Amino acid sequence: MLGRRARSAAAPAAGIKNPNDDKSLSSKDVRILNAEILRVLNKHRVPAIGFVNEKGIAEAPAREERLAVLKVWLASGMQLGNHTYSHADFDQLSVTEFAN
Repeated sequence: MLGRRARSAAAPAAGIKNPNDDKSLSSKDVRILNAEILRVLNKHRVPAIGFVNEKGIAEAPAREERLAVLKVWLASGMQLGNHTYSHADFDQLSVTEFAN
């Protein structure tokens, strides 16, 4: 029983990227992905925080649809965090650019 309680009270899961800030995905894809993420998290009673890059929302062609997905996330009992407005893609930076 103690192990079960410890797991249910654990910190939010790490390593899941919220697709809501990915501008390359259509709004329909974002809705589908978020619905599945929320279904699994809620099924297993796993709390989560979705970190959002505001730029991915602000510059999305369907901004209101992306905001609606965030509202569903909150209505599902999850939390949202501010990742940043934007940042460099570290996979595209040279070592020197990264160091600067």
